Amino acid sequence: MKSAALAKFRARRDRDRRQTRPARGLARALALVCCLASPLTPSWALASPSIWFGADDLWVRQWKHRAPNDYMDLFTGDGAWAKNVDVLALSMQFVSNGREDQLKTIIGFARTHRLKVAMTGLMLAKHPNCGEGIEGYSGPHGVERSAQRFHQLGGVLDYLVMDEPLYYGSVYPRGNACQTPIPDLAAEIAERVRQVRAIYPSIVIGEDEVAGLADKFHWVPTLGQWFEAYRGAVGAPLGFIHMDVGWLSPRWAGHVRAISALARKDGIKFGVDYTGNPSDPDDATWSSHARAHAWQVEHELGVHPDQSVVTSWMPHPNALLPPSDPSTLTGVLRCYVLMEQKPGDYARDCQ
Repeated sequence: MKSAALAKFRARRDRDRRQTRPARGLARALALVCCLASPLTPSWALASPSIWFGADDLWVRQWKHRAPNDYMDLFTGDGAWAKNVDVLALSMQFVSNGREDQLKTIIGFARTHRLKVAMTGLMLAKHPNCGEGIEGYSGPHGVERSAQRFHQLGGVLDYLVMDEPLYYGSVYPRGNACQTPIPDLAAEIAERVRQVRAIYPSIVIGEDEVAGLADKFHWVPTLGQWFEAYRGAVGAPLGFIHMDVGWLSPRWAGHVRAISALARKDGIKFGVDYTGNPSDPDDATWSSHARAHAWQVEHELGVHPDQSVVTSWMPHPNALLPPSDPSTLTGVLRCYVLMEQKPGDYARDCQ
C-alpha cells in the first residue's frame, strides 16, 4: 500500500472508532465498502480486529499461590481502559468459585461499557484412569454448572473459549494424559457444548490451541482433522481459534501463518493471544515482549487476526493498571490500540 493511501485509510478508521460503541458495526461496514472499492487497500485492512482482554482473577491467583493484585480495580472508576475492548474474558474457575458480589460487579461493568463476555471452559471430563492433574479437564458437569451460575447472577455469556481441548485431550504426551482419539474427543466435547447451549443458545464456541509444537506432532494437519471432527460431532464449525503461541519455539511463525490460513479456509475466525514469555523476570520485560510479539505477527509476518487477545496467565505482569504505564496489562492493551490506530503515538509511548 502507498503511504498516502495507508495514512488516509488509518485516518478514516480512527474517525470511525471514535464513534459510540453501537455505531461501530456500521462504521466497520462502511469501511469495508470503501476498502473493497480501493485497489490499493490490502486484504488485511478490510476490517479491524475484535479486541479481547483477560487477566488472571483473584481466585486463580490464589490457586496459583500468587499475591492478590489490582484485578477488581479494573471494574471501578470510569473504566476508560475498556473503551476499545470488545470482549472481556473470565475464567471458568472464577465464575464457579468467585465471590458473588465480585461477579455481580463485573457483570454490571460489562453491561455499562457494552462489553461482551467470554468464559474459558475446561471441556474435558476426567476419566478413572487419566486426566487428573492435566490442564483442560474438570468434572462432567463443570462447564454447565459455571454457565448456570453466571446466568443466575444475571450475566450473559457471549463466548466460550475451550481450553486447548485437542492438545490436552488427544496430543499431550506427559503424565496421565488420556490421548483420546480425535473422533471420540469430538463426541465428548459435543456433549459439553449441548450442556452450555441449553443455557445460552446463541453462545459462540471456540478454543485456544497451541502454536509452535515440535514437527513430530504434525500439528497443522492434526488441527485440520480436529476441525472436521468437531464440525461433524457438534453440527457447526468452531466459532474461532486463538493461538497460545510458544514464542521461544523456532516453529511459531510458520504455525501462525499456516493455522491462520487453515482456519479461514474453514470459515473459523482466527486470533492470537498476545503475551510475553513465562520466564520473563518482571513486568517491564514481559510487557515489552508482548508488545514485540504483536508487532511481529502483524507487521513482520503480515498476519492480521480477526480477534486480538491481550491476556496473561503467567506470573507477569502483576500490575494491571494504569494504562498509561506500558509495563501493565492495560498498558499493553493501550499500546496495541496505538499500534493499530496511531503508529506515531505507538513509536513515542511504547517502543
